Amino acid sequence: MDGFDVSSNYRLYCLNHEPAMDVGGEWSDPDSPVTVMKGLRASSGGWGEDNDHLLVHKLCEVVVVRWSGAPVELGCFSEMHGHRTTTATWFDRDWLRLLWAIQCGRIDTDVDILKAVERIQGVDTCISMTRLRRLAHVFDWDSG
Repeated sequence: MDGFDVSSNYRLYCLNHEPAMDVGGEWSDPDSPVTVMKGLRASSGGWGEDNDHLLVHKLCEVVVVRWSGAPVELGCFSEMHGHRTTTATWFDRDWLRLLWAIQCGRIDTDVDILKAVERIQGVDTCISMTRLRRLAHVFDWDSG
């Protein structure tokens, strides 16, 4: 990046809300919010008193969003989606925007592309239409 690094921040969003809700807290590395939420869910402690506000989201569907000026990636660490480690599976903002546009009918696509999108979403529910809709305001997509 032309000799300098742009710092990123990581925030948690609860998808049990319509639209998704920023649950508070900000981290400077991608693994910390995931570790905190997984610790809360396992009731193993170690999440720190400054994260007690997250206890109300212990059983919620929560994702992490990487911000670098604007939101640039979505990280899913849900065990419901097969993520068993302390790292997230990351999806680029542009890829998510493309899926959103296709599903909203904003891009003319042929049948093969639509079938591919359906297969991707059938296999990996990290990027379901419901999740994209709930996060549309975070990524500043037109929700119409």
